[in-house]
Amino acid sequence: MALYEINRAKVVQSMLEQDSNIRGLILLEGGKQTTRYDTDHEPVFRQESYFHYLFGASQYSDCYGVLSIPSGEATLFVPTWGGYTTAVCGNSPEFEQVKKDLGLERVMGVSDLEEFIDKEMKCMVDGDPKLYLLKGLNTDRKVRVSSILSYEFVCSI
Repeated sequence: MALYEINRAKVVQSMLEQDSNIRGLILLEGGKQTTRYDTDHEPVFRQESYFHYLFGASQYSDCYGVLSIPSGEATLFVPTWGGYTTAVCGNSPEFEQVKKDLGLERVMGVSDLEEFIDKEMKCMVDGDPKLYLLKGLNTDRKVRVSSILSYEFVCSI
């Protein structure tokens, strides 16, 4: 999966060209699996384009991805489930297999995201680390795009 590694390196390089002293994490939210109205029918899942560009992960819904700056290390957070959901949907993704398939440095459960960000931000002692979220203009459709991360979630980290 060298393509995604190259794409991630381009993004990190682009940010470092803007400010070589930049430190922090880029936090992105992948596509969400939806259902049709009040049924258990799930339309075919399509990953967010920007998320697929950086992480691949076209088969995994409800994920988060983090890129560390300046190292460029990529961490994917995939949902895990147990009990009843496993009986219906099958096993949660195996972290080591996802890591190998997508060429990532780390794969963790979504439940570990807040703790991971808190720990990583505290480890960045040089500079003023920041958490970068998606916001801007979609030039294809001329609409504003912003991260759909909840305000409470962002404030908690």
